[in-house]
Amino acid sequence: MTAVGSPYAVDRFFTKLHGNRAARIEKQLPEALSLQASVLRAGQSLGRSLRVLAEETKAPLREELETMLGEVDFGRPLEEALERFSARIPSKDLDMWVTAMLVHRQTGGNLAGVIDSSALRVTQRLQLRSEVKAMTAQGRLSGLVVAVAPMAFFLLLSAGSREQMDFLFSTPLGLTILFAGMAMNGLGMLWIRQVLRIRS
Repeated sequence: MTAVGSPYAVDRFFTKLHGNRAARIEKQLPEALSLQASVLRAGQSLGRSLRVLAEETKAPLREELETMLGEVDFGRPLEEALERFSARIPSKDLDMWVTAMLVHRQTGGNLAGVIDSSALRVTQRLQLRSEVKAMTAQGRLSGLVVAVAPMAFFLLLSAGSREQMDFLFSTPLGLTILFAGMAMNGLGMLWIRQVLRIRS
């Protein structure tokens, strides 16, 4: 059972870790975009504005920008480096930012104004996401209680009524009931998580 579940647990851990990194980068975007727009209005180029961001922002956005600029320094075209930068981070807000820069590289135009608009939109999306998360906090807590309560009750019974609980561990019917209960509890947790999931 543990051997089967371990790969899934490891995959979920790294997926969650990657998602947390993307969320932290998204929180940095409004300030970073405003700074880039200011640099562009001062007459600097797109490449120079990205280097200023890499110098002035903090991790993890700084690390990703440094990786992208390092690729450019080694001869990769800026357009391709931007596309790879966007592909590494699963974020619609960052995709929108990169798309604006790529379009500017092809057609020109007022990139500073577009970046300013993007900064405002990202700020509004983050505010809305925070409000939704606050409104669903009670539901998420209730889901956690519903998921944990059966397991806690099972552990209490196992500690206090071992003779009665031996039925679950020593007979085919008991094992079937045990695994069915675990599966239903797991499905319930996934269902609650899906219902309360925030989609941006």
